Amino acid sequence: MHVNCIAPGSFPGRGDIGEERVRQTTQPRRADRAVRRPGRLREVGLLALYLASAASDYMTGQTLLLDGGMSL
Repeated sequence: MHVNCIAPGSFPGRGDIGEERVRQTTQPRRADRAVRRPGRLREVGLLALYLASAASDYMTGQTLLLDGGMSL
């Protein structure tokens, strides 16, 4: 059995607010991230896809932080 967890940081949803508003609200927080950009929801999906694939068969009991380096 495999038990892993994705711990996402803050991910703005484009459906909730317009693209320009996303830029305005995330601009001040970019300095807090090592990556210097907001996360994309697609990146969470890609990580989930990895965890569901055979590529992660040897991984279990892990919490994967997906926060652009904010927790460094």
